[in-house]
Amino acid sequence: MKPAPWKHGSQEYVLHSVPFKFTSPASHQEDLECAMILDPRMVSLIPTSLLAVVPSHPSCFEVRSAGEKGAGMFAIRDISAGNLIISEHPAIIIPSASLPRDYGAYEALYQALPENIRVDLLKMANWKSIEECSHEEGIARTNGTDVDLLFPDEMKGDEFEHRRAREYGATFLKIDRCNHSCSPNAAHKWDVATFASHLYALRDIKVGEEICITYTDVTAPRQTRREKLRKSYGFVCNCDACRIQDGEEREKSDLSREELHDWWFIHPSYGRWWKDMCRADDTVIKSHQRALQLMEQEGAQVLQCAFVEEIALCYAALGNEEEFIKWGKTLIGLCQIPNPQLARQFEVWVGNPTSMKAWAWRRKQRRQASRGVSTSEDLCDLSLLLSLE
Repeated sequence: MKPAPWKHGSQEYVLHSVPFKFTSPASHQEDLECAMILDPRMVSLIPTSLLAVVPSHPSCFEVRSAGEKGAGMFAIRDISAGNLIISEHPAIIIPSASLPRDYGAYEALYQALPENIRVDLLKMANWKSIEECSHEEGIARTNGTDVDLLFPDEMKGDEFEHRRAREYGATFLKIDRCNHSCSPNAAHKWDVATFASHLYALRDIKVGEEICITYTDVTAPRQTRREKLRKSYGFVCNCDACRIQDGEEREKSDLSREELHDWWFIHPSYGRWWKDMCRADDTVIKSHQRALQLMEQEGAQVLQCAFVEEIALCYAALGNEEEFIKWGKTLIGLCQIPNPQLARQFEVWVGNPTSMKAWAWRRKQRRQASRGVSTSEDLCDLSLLLSLE
């Protein structure tokens, strides 16, 4: 055992433990604690208190046996697409660099936790062999999720050494109970401002249904997905998408996912369509609706928000208020958690569509063109009016 600080090449790490106290006494939450192995330059940027993370009441899930997969998360009531399932602070955070085993850094990390958290953490899956790393590190590597943290200016360079030093993974006691599916019904989004990850439904989830996320690229072919999962997590995927026995159906699924993978390279997007008056007004709408159909077929709704957003924007450019409001509301429901800024912007636009500077722009251009009026000046200026960030 070697006491901290620990050296790894030119990098130095320390053990840092933070009790997370909810700011509102009314939340009646127990204090949480997160133990971290960090670059000492980051310690001052780690919060010591957080905005309250209020759990849903009653809870919409339970953790129980999922058969040969071990524990899993299951819905105990219906959950609508876009709804929050749980917000959770991490139990531990570690750097991507693996510290020498004889340092005992990962054992010290676990010992810094309250006993109840440590006991629960040690029950989690570990697909790393004892030859690769310690049991404690194996659990963190098996269950860890990449998280963005705050870094001092001297760590923000583009050199490989700086980029590597900014790679960290977090382990969550509840969210990491979600098993994998190549057709996931949930996803989670890390938010450094609240120092929490937010698990939400990608599509409607029925009571009794297992809540699953994806551990891999859902647009990859079946064989590629299964091989990556076997190498990284030690299991052969047997989800609904991978259980397809019929050869033709498997090939159809692979081709559909490949089409989704390449979609933005071979199909027109809103950004190329809005100023191209040679394209039909419904080009992007029809194309993206086809993509959404493929996502429904493959259970790949994790990709859907960008397509729904562009369909809504197309209807805005066409001045179709009814369809814009319909698709805008759909987008708001889906992206409240993964992209709250976009949701807020669309709430404003849905409330007053004609306030959009580009409202009905293509319809106006069609009318002007039919009267022989030049639209070149408008084409140059419209790019200044579209600010969707």
